[in-house]
Amino acid sequence: MRLFHFTSATYGLNAIRDQQYKLSTYDNLNDPFELFAPDLADAKVRAVFQKGKDLCAKQMALLCCSKSWSNTLLWSHYAEKHTGVALELDVADECITHVKYQKTRTPMSRQDMDENMRREDGLGVGAAMFGIKGIDWAYEDEARISHNIRHLNRPQNGLYFSPFNNVISLRGVVLGPLCKLSPDDLQENLPAGTRLSVRKSRIAFRSFKVVSDLRFKPRQLVGAA
Repeated sequence: MRLFHFTSATYGLNAIRDQQYKLSTYDNLNDPFELFAPDLADAKVRAVFQKGKDLCAKQMALLCCSKSWSNTLLWSHYAEKHTGVALELDVADECITHVKYQKTRTPMSRQDMDENMRREDGLGVGAAMFGIKGIDWAYEDEARISHNIRHLNRPQNGLYFSPFNNVISLRGVVLGPLCKLSPDDLQENLPAGTRLSVRKSRIAFRSFKVVSDLRFKPRQLVGAA
């Protein structure tokens, strides 16, 4: 599936040069309701979910993407106010969690929690935690890929990275409407033999979307030997 990861111009160039992508952990995401989709009014239920979130933060890292790059809020929030880029990725379908959006939080009593934790199908409390966000986040149209931290290299300056491969591959870059990078900048950072498409975006004239800049001819770059 084709997905888009929004980032700054600096991290975008780093991803191209190093052929790796930066991951997030559950303790540094920007939604305080992450993994807290159920109703947590009961203190015991709340404590269990907090413990679960703390454990997930130590064990899992995420690549958060969108299924399109046309929403202006994505550029504003995740690509340094339209000055960054969207990395265009091909991701194996079986690795993707499609985020669902809810208007209300799922009821969860102590009995519900206990019964869920004893389920044999593996769809217990975890199913009530992962991949569910409030409806206000629906504009992101998010798809995310989870990584087990044990399978990653030691963090670099506290950040986790993972190399592009046949499961998550870098196909192209969409330059933000206010991005100052040029194709030559990308070319200079492209490893030998690596291919990359590049296109430029702009804000639309007749809608509140980000669209392709037709004045910019899309290019296929190949890293020089």
